Amino acid sequence: MDVASIPAEIERLRGEQEAERSEIAALIKQTTAEIERLVPEKAEAARRLREVEGHLDRLPPSEVRSAYRAFHEIDLRLFMMQSQLEQLQYKQKVLERSLALLGEVAASLTRAAEESAPVEPLPPAGPDLARTLVAARARERQVIARYLHDFTAELLAGLVLRAQICERAVEMDPVRAREELRSLREALAERLQSTRLLIFELYPQILDEVGLVATIRRYVQLLERSLDTLLIPLGSAAGGVQPDPPLIEVSVVGLDRRLPRPVELGAFRIVQEALRNALAHARARRITITIEDASDAFRVEIADDGQGFDATAALNRARRQDEGGLARMLAEAEAIGASLLITSDPGIGSSVRLAVPA
Repeated sequence: MDVASIPAEIERLRGEQEAERSEIAALIKQTTAEIERLVPEKAEAARRLREVEGHLDRLPPSEVRSAYRAFHEIDLRLFMMQSQLEQLQYKQKVLERSLALLGEVAASLTRAAEESAPVEPLPPAGPDLARTLVAARARERQVIARYLHDFTAELLAGLVLRAQICERAVEMDPVRAREELRSLREALAERLQSTRLLIFELYPQILDEVGLVATIRRYVQLLERSLDTLLIPLGSAAGGVQPDPPLIEVSVVGLDRRLPRPVELGAFRIVQEALRNALAHARARRITITIEDASDAFRVEIADDGQGFDATAALNRARRQDEGGLARMLAEAEAIGASLLITSDPGIGSSVRLAVPA
């Protein structure tokens, strides 16, 4: 791409993204209206299903099936609409960030032209900036699509199987049907919890409203609930025995202000990756998150008392391959101008220390 063509390319991208943002805003409005319509319908279907469950022995199987199907269809429709709304809101946030960045680049180009300054002060992508932005968005969408596809397929397959069991039980054994319906309701509650965690990890909407500390506390709560229902795989102990979930503690020292938004989001992503790694591999009994706002730097440390690993070899591999949790943490730290120190040795636990200069 020729340097002189960058302003026109940026304007083209801005126009495309503005149009996409308008489309997403319209879809959000439609989806919100559909959710508002479905909520009272679900409440009425749930009320009817409770009545049916209380009289399974006296009602004909066809009426039981009809009540169950009505509730299941509305509940599934509402769930999909709520998931779609979360995805649309996330896409909206991504577009807003991208548009803000393009605006900053356009302003930098304008200032450079006015001051006859060279193009070098632009972001590191230089002449390939527009191409880099498009590629980054494509990779981000690919990751999100893979997560949602895998999760949704597994979720729906499990619910369909349980629904089939319930349907057969209604016809053959009303007592068992009641038990299967209870089991299905519990499975729905667990899957809903898993869905909330997945959406939160893709983009924590509350971060913009309540800040980093409250967002981390909320994330820890969601993780702990998922651990209780075995929705998060814990690293197996010797002999393949599943360890008990570790205690996760959050400690805050001196932070009574909001940090710049990129710093809060980057710090959250690093906490997220460090917690996931510790839960999946460390076999820890305790994980501590310490947040400190000192005069010289803002710091976050995630430490565990688990089995540890060879940090030097793992970091070298992450830098070489540019993938995996360690690579993502290093990239997040670099993006916000912070230092990241990861220390560990087999048998002594692990520590991830983020420091953002004041």
